[in-house]
Amino acid sequence: MEKAKFIETLWPALAPARLDGFNMRALLAQIAMETGWLEHVNKFGSGFSTFNLFNITAGQHWQGTVCQVPTHEFINGKKVAMTRPFRAYPSYEESVKDYLRLIRGSQRYLLAYTHRGDMERYPGELQTAGYATDPSYAMKIIQTARALPTLPGEEA
Repeated sequence: MEKAKFIETLWPALAPARLDGFNMRALLAQIAMETGWLEHVNKFGSGFSTFNLFNITAGQHWQGTVCQVPTHEFINGKKVAMTRPFRAYPSYEESVKDYLRLIRGSQRYLLAYTHRGDMERYPGELQTAGYATDPSYAMKIIQTARALPTLPGEEA
């Protein structure tokens, strides 16, 4: 998906994150990485989208809809293929709200949440807290964030 269209599509769903002081560049970059610019959002076998923008897995306490998805994880430095349960939502907005609950409500992500407005520190704290297994996760988010076009409300 073209970057400007990607931003236009997601901007309304990100309203709660903007109100909470998240850096929009970092969040959009994270979504771009997790979904391949919305081209690879997890789907059910029927083809319906899970709307899972952040690839949040469905742990034992998740009460919502689940979609089994083939994925890769880094285990002991090696990329391993596996199938994992991922959360599914009725909309992108619900995906964002759930992500915010996860980051705000978890002791594990306290430092990340504290630095949610910092485009470079936030991804680093997410990685340190174990959000993703990719050892280059934070740097990939930062590089993608720097390459985004001007966002609504930013000076050109």
